[in-house]
Amino acid sequence: MRPQKPVIIQHFFGAEAPVYSWTLDDFKHSLGHLEVGVYDAEEEERKDDRSYKGAPMTMKFVDYIDL
Repeated sequence: MRPQKPVIIQHFFGAEAPVYSWTLDDFKHSLGHLEVGVYDAEEEERKDDRSYKGAPMTMKFVDYIDL
């Protein structure tokens, strides 16, 4: 492979793979309890020197999906 060249993998999953039937409700049920970081909230003033190592706020994943 050559560096800095995108790679597209086609037909990685079979036609019956569960990835094709996932819905947002599946994610809400299985991952909704997790806390996720929320970046670039409109309430915060943007800073050029900000660090992406920590999110300025968090929320439950189920609430994030419902935004």
